[in-house]
Amino acid sequence: MSSNRPERRPVLHWVCQSPSPYNDVLFRALGTACDLDLMVHYLHAYSEEYSWKIEAGQDYAARALCSRPLDWTLLRSVISSRRSIFLTGCWQDPTCQVALLARMLLRMPYLIWNDTPRPRVKRGLKERIRSGFLRVVFRRAHAVLGTGMPAIRAFSEMGAPPNKLINFPYCVDVEKFSPDPPRRKSERLVFGSCCRLHESKGIEMALRALERLVNAGSTSILYRIAGDGPERQKLEDVAKELGLGRYVEFCGWVPANELPAYYRSLDVFVHTARFEPYGVVVLEALSSGLPILASTKTMAAIDRIRDGRNGFLHQAGDELDLYRTMELFARLSSDERDQMAREARWAALDWTVVHAQEVIDRIMTELTLGEPRL
Repeated sequence: MSSNRPERRPVLHWVCQSPSPYNDVLFRALGTACDLDLMVHYLHAYSEEYSWKIEAGQDYAARALCSRPLDWTLLRSVISSRRSIFLTGCWQDPTCQVALLARMLLRMPYLIWNDTPRPRVKRGLKERIRSGFLRVVFRRAHAVLGTGMPAIRAFSEMGAPPNKLINFPYCVDVEKFSPDPPRRKSERLVFGSCCRLHESKGIEMALRALERLVNAGSTSILYRIAGDGPERQKLEDVAKELGLGRYVEFCGWVPANELPAYYRSLDVFVHTARFEPYGVVVLEALSSGLPILASTKTMAAIDRIRDGRNGFLHQAGDELDLYRTMELFARLSSDERDQMAREARWAALDWTVVHAQEVIDRIMTELTLGEPRL
């Protein structure tokens, strides 16, 4: 005899590091538009590196892991019900590792989502165990989601089966981050960077490349640096030593709700990271109609920048090559810059939160129907 009770919707338990406006865009969309109940588990209640303030909403439920080394609330949630789906980007966390092992043993599906792993140089037994564990995790996963093609290639090299790989980059709110028509005109060419002021971001190299640009005769320029961090005082001192006081503005930490106005104050976005696992600020800048000058170790740039069309790539850590791209952009005509700005916006529209919803919907349908990935 059939029951008239409505079948419970599947619960997607999604584990990530900490609240951020990047993931919040996706989570809010999934919580309102997909046929699932979303529960987000944060390893940390807040980021120690970024002063993000995420307002709690009704679109999805969220909690911070509260027990160490294992969070039993999460473990019970993802093991006790076959209607639950487990997705994690934190395979290094002990709770997530236990959850993955348990779901493998119980033949319950799970998903992996992560950006491009940092290059590892460690050798020895511990690294072999880690690599072997990840190969098994990838092989037994229903799907391995990578944030762009650089991550997909990295996971393939780490042993993820090709039929399990899905390109699932970050997404931004393309309505919030949009060009400001008509495009602001200024007598000065405004470069900009937005990042944590840390040695890994390469901002000192950008200042030295800017000095070369000024010495070459490009004096109608300004470099606006948004962000804060341990290198701020050092970078301010470097700017003074290089005589760039007229050409550099340190904006400090810019709250998420003020970032669209910041991007609209720029003509071109500079991202000089020595290694960036993705770089969502690149997507925000593209969506805002900004051409990008980015390093070859910025994965979002590798994924989205078409050299000479919507920006220029420079070799990571190479001051002269960065100067070359800055000079190239400075020599462009107004029409050429406008065309680059249009190409930047189009690149941002290649992957929107609607596309992300469709991918998750498709995966959840496969899991609900018990269909293996082909």
